[in-house]
Amino acid sequence: MSKAEKYEKILKLVLYPRKFPPTLPFSDISSAEFILISTFLTYEEKNNGEHITVNKLAAQINMSVPQVSRMLKTLEERELVKRETSKDCRRNTLVMIGDKGKKLFEENRKIVKYFLDKVLDALTDEEFEFLISTNQKITDIVNAEIELLQNRKSLHQEGSTQI
Repeated sequence: MSKAEKYEKILKLVLYPRKFPPTLPFSDISSAEFILISTFLTYEEKNNGEHITVNKLAAQINMSVPQVSRMLKTLEERELVKRETSKDCRRNTLVMIGDKGKKLFEENRKIVKYFLDKVLDALTDEEFEFLISTNQKITDIVNAEIELLQNRKSLHQEGSTQI
């Protein structure tokens, strides 16, 4: 696994959805916003500059489309990101970073990279793999339980007595 892939996994594990501690020199960005921006920039890099849709972005960071849309609206109001309707499919909204957002992201990425390097230096590959696989297992269990509860709720709302 490359260092960049490890960074991405750690970011999703450690930072989301916490806020960066206020004592660190981060300016005007939450960890969730950082991950959101990082995710769509990574997508663009891997896809030859193609912009990500809101739906794909939501799926990649395990958030609902309305949650992501609210975050994007806030980022757009602060002129950090832009949204455009896709020319190929008018139902899709594309996300891209603005100049102000690029600058803010790059400043914060250097700080995050510093801390991630410290974490990676302190863990063996085996410890890192264990950490990621255990976190994924926990996430899978929680997601399965949430889905089960949502299904039960919808059954209950439909008047079914079977749970």
